[in-house]
Amino acid sequence: MNIEIVADNARKGYLNAILQLKQISINEYNTYADRVLQSIYYDGNKNHAIGILVLREGIKNIQPEEFKNCTKIMQVILPDSLISIGDGAFEGCFRLEKVFFPDNLKSIGERAFFGCKSLEKVILPDSVNIGTDAFAGCNQNLSQPQPVTKNKKPVTKNENIVYYDGNRKNAVGTIYIRGGTTKIDSEKFLNCTQLEKVILPEGLTEIGYIAFKGCISLKEIKLPKSLTSIGDYAFWGCTSLKEIKLPKGLTSIGDGAFYGCTALEKIILPDNLKSIGELVFKGCTSLKEYKTAGRFY
Repeated sequence: MNIEIVADNARKGYLNAILQLKQISINEYNTYADRVLQSIYYDGNKNHAIGILVLREGIKNIQPEEFKNCTKIMQVILPDSLISIGDGAFEGCFRLEKVFFPDNLKSIGERAFFGCKSLEKVILPDSVNIGTDAFAGCNQNLSQPQPVTKNKKPVTKNENIVYYDGNRKNAVGTIYIRGGTTKIDSEKFLNCTQLEKVILPEGLTEIGYIAFKGCISLKEIKLPKSLTSIGDYAFWGCTSLKEIKLPKGLTSIGDGAFYGCTALEKIILPDNLKSIGELVFKGCTSLKEYKTAGRFY
């Protein structure tokens, strides 16, 4: 096969050559010519998001969750025209090792690269706005990167973030539950009094009986859209929890699920909720309102 790549210049090596690609010459007898041409840029079919993903120049935005759980992507080359990456755009791409960010990028959404555990180093342009947990659950050497100056030295700022390893002694500060987890077992984090924030992965459907009971320092827990059931007394005595956002797909809340959450001020019950137990909000002395089926109480 004879392939000739012609680019404007090669000041950024092969990356710049690909992004500024103007011409490819292929031997006329090559029966795979069409396949080669189609493979240069991403064609919009997620089944083709494999290996090196190259997005066309002219694209300004990557939509929320556009490449979520595309587990065969290993590298991503973004065009100079790109200005924003949506929430959860590459969440769960656990084989993703490298991302080439353009200088004009302005924003990276929440959880954009959440769970990209092979991603070790990120180099970002000036003034980019980074959403909450954009790089959470990545390689242990990388947590929440910050923008850098124009010399583009890589930054891997470590925070008190733990990708939970199953050892209750490490349930301290902020933890991230690994992708592939479908249930938080009964008593899993019972009386983990130093736990402050929990991030649960998409695909998780159930939180078990007294799973977080007595987590008195728990201030925030991010529930996935996939969650359908919260077990009996799951958050009993979580006295620092002020607000919790329940996903639309939640169908069941067990007895006393939020019993004694004295700091809880507001909660919105999803319209799809089919079952709610007794004493769910017993002892929630700060609860000012809750909303269900379009009505406030």
